[in-house]
Amino acid sequence: MHEKKVFASFSRWVSRCRVILSDCIVALVAFPMALYIRLDQEVTSYPITFFFVSSSLFCFLATIIGFFFNVHKTVWRHVSLPDVTQILKTATFSVCVFFLSIFLIFPDISLPRSTPIIHWCIFAGLLSGTRLGYRIIAEGYSRRRNLQHGCGKPVLLMHTGYEAELFLRYQQQDGKSPYRIVGILDQDHHHTDRTIRGIRVLGPLEDLQSILPALPEFPEQLIVTSDEVPYWPLQKIVAMVEVLGIRVVRLPLMQTNKPFEGTIVASPIAIEDLLGRAEQTLDPSTVENLLREKCILITGAGGSIGSELTRQIASFSPRKLLLFDHSEFLLYSLDKELSSFLTDKTCKRIEKVPLIGDVRDQVYVRHIIATHKPDIVFHAAALKHVPLVESNPEEGVLTNVLGVRHVADVCHMCGVPIMVQVSTDKVVLPKSVMGATKKLAELYCQALDVVSSTQFVTIRFGNVLGSSGSVVPLFEEQIAHGGPITITHADMMRYFMTIPEAVKLILVSAAIRKKSLAQTGQIFVLDMGAPVRIVDLANQIIRLKGLTPGKDIKIVYTGMREGEKLYERLFDDQETLMPSGFQGMHLASSSHLASLDTLRPLFDELTSLAQTRSSQAVSVRIMEIIALLRKTS
Repeated sequence: MHEKKVFASFSRWVSRCRVILSDCIVALVAFPMALYIRLDQEVTSYPITFFFVSSSLFCFLATIIGFFFNVHKTVWRHVSLPDVTQILKTATFSVCVFFLSIFLIFPDISLPRSTPIIHWCIFAGLLSGTRLGYRIIAEGYSRRRNLQHGCGKPVLLMHTGYEAELFLRYQQQDGKSPYRIVGILDQDHHHTDRTIRGIRVLGPLEDLQSILPALPEFPEQLIVTSDEVPYWPLQKIVAMVEVLGIRVVRLPLMQTNKPFEGTIVASPIAIEDLLGRAEQTLDPSTVENLLREKCILITGAGGSIGSELTRQIASFSPRKLLLFDHSEFLLYSLDKELSSFLTDKTCKRIEKVPLIGDVRDQVYVRHIIATHKPDIVFHAAALKHVPLVESNPEEGVLTNVLGVRHVADVCHMCGVPIMVQVSTDKVVLPKSVMGATKKLAELYCQALDVVSSTQFVTIRFGNVLGSSGSVVPLFEEQIAHGGPITITHADMMRYFMTIPEAVKLILVSAAIRKKSLAQTGQIFVLDMGAPVRIVDLANQIIRLKGLTPGKDIKIVYTGMREGEKLYERLFDDQETLMPSGFQGMHLASSSHLASLDTLRPLFDELTSLAQTRSSQAVSVRIMEIIALLRKTS
């Protein structure tokens, strides 16, 4: 290691000496050239000692001033306008100091008045020209070698925007580029047959099939260079291109204001990029006042939603984070992650308190809330896997119904300002036990919201990509094992959203409710876009792995499971859809809400039944309660 450092230091020293030597040669010849251009043959009238002394003096002065302006530290291959500016400053100061010195040292020798200007032009031009000439030659060689004759894989670029030009520039500078660019596709017909940095624009994407035979070699990948390709959503590009055997990838975000370092490698298309809907962005000011310097309790903190809630809330600098979960391992993993996350000065002040416990234990829940007095409670603890809850209905009732009741009652009794409950689209006309338990949880929080000083905020949304129990990790695991992918029904459809986006909108919902823009008893429903067919999602995941659906990976239909529906809905027929005042979410309002006097006896009965571990009786009774409450509402 020490030898490598010594060698690297020596290499830098040699390179710096070459630059200084080149600049010294330029400085030595600049003044004689200026006089020769001005006087032609009359230059011989000056004594040789004058040229020797004056050239040596200028070389010395230019070297010292050049060090002051760091012109010797310029990397010639990356010389740019700021570097040329420093060269012009060096030339100006050097020529001015030089001619003042000459007039003092040789007062009897007269020089033409235009000599300083000619001298300045020659010196600045040679200093800049050597560097720019080197860059032109190096880039020309790199372009020929890296873009067309390199050893990388042949690729096409999609779109001729600024990102494409920047990527091509980087590729020319990278001697170890993994790509050999054979052409560019762009939807603007005016760009066809033109070139960008020597690479030809071949035509629009819809002509790709006719373009391919004319290429010198078949491209392995299509690199999407921009986040937005006009008129072509990403999922449409993937569907069209990958059937031709070309894999679609995209560029990472490139910094335009930083020098090129390393090799740029395109990344695979993520499945969330193919949802066909733009992800909602969060204005930090919307939720900053809600969370900053507050004590926040998150139940189910180790789960998919709970852990992302923790991460995003921590970025707003709360005073204290209470992380509540029944899983020791998940809580340990989250605590370890937060310890590395909370490193800067802003976040070091956050007190995090990991709490192992169960929301079924009301005494412990009351102890936590009474002791720490949280300003907001985010209730994300739940059993969410439909088939598992269907097989274990009593566990679903004890966690999703009794657990919510415990947390909500304690928040009400202890005067917690806001409780936020995470719900699901499976509560709408529930067919599964899981959906029924979450529906009862919604009803209970709505009833409390009407009578309590605590604001109870319920947020309803569909499936989240990548969460525990989601189909995406299951499909990826099945593909890794060579298939087949199992789907219960060919027409199965679901709403999907990314976990970070869902959590952003949960926080916004709480902030909106705090500002009293929503009335009591209303439910926030996130805008999930259009539902996605599960078989289409599976096909897209297969293609993203570079495989062919039906050929490399087969899809098998296993039949619908107990409690499943072909498609989910976000709103009940008995709910009125209302605007929330914020893009990305709606309000669901019911004209008749079940009262606490109605719900509590039913909850007591259902809880007692669940504690007897009578699965069949629990499954039947919870559906009867849902039907009863629907009739009376």
